Amino acid sequence: MRLKLIAVTLVAVATASAALADPVGKFKVQGTNPDDSGDYTGTVSVTRTGETYKVVWTVGETETIGIGLGGHTVGSSYRLGPASPQDNVISIAYNSGEGAGIALYTEDADGVWHGVWALEGEEKSATETWTSTVPKTITKKEPERQEPEAMLLKVETPDVKATRSLSAPLPVQSSPNQ
Repeated sequence: MRLKLIAVTLVAVATASAALADPVGKFKVQGTNPDDSGDYTGTVSVTRTGETYKVVWTVGETETIGIGLGGHTVGSSYRLGPASPQDNVISIAYNSGEGAGIALYTEDADGVWHGVWALEGEEKSATETWTSTVPKTITKKEPERQEPEAMLLKVETPDVKATRSLSAPLPVQSSPNQ
C-alpha cells in the first residue's frame, strides 16, 4: 500500500526538466525538522540495487536506510519504472526508528536534489537538499570514427594496367634505361 502511495506521489510531483539525472552518488545533506527543532546536516549515499535504490542517510551518529523508486522526464511527461541512470525523480520509503517515513526528491538543472519528507503520525512535512560531493559532468559521446576506405590509384599505360591501394606504399621500380 505504501509503495502505491509513493508511486502516486511521484506521478503528481515530478518535473519536466531533465537536468543531469541519475540520483546515484554521495551527497551533503541539509534539512529542516518538521517539529521546529532546528536544522540538520549530514550525508546521504544512493546506490542502484537492481530495479530499486538503496538510500543511506547519516546524520550525527544516526544511520537511516531506505528503498527508492525512480522516474524520469520524457518530453513534457515522465515515466516511472525500474531505477535507471535517466532518473531525475526519486521517491523513498524508510524507517527512522521513530516510525515509517516517505520522501520525494527532484533534481534541478544545476544537479542539486530538493526534497520533502514526512514521518508516519506527523502532521507536518519537512524539506531537505542534497548537493553532490563530487560534481557531475555531462559527457557527450563522440560518434565512432570510421576509417576512410583506401583510395585507389588506377594507372593505365599502353603496356601496363594496374590498380593499387594507397593504404600501402607503391613499390619503387627502376627504369630499364638506368
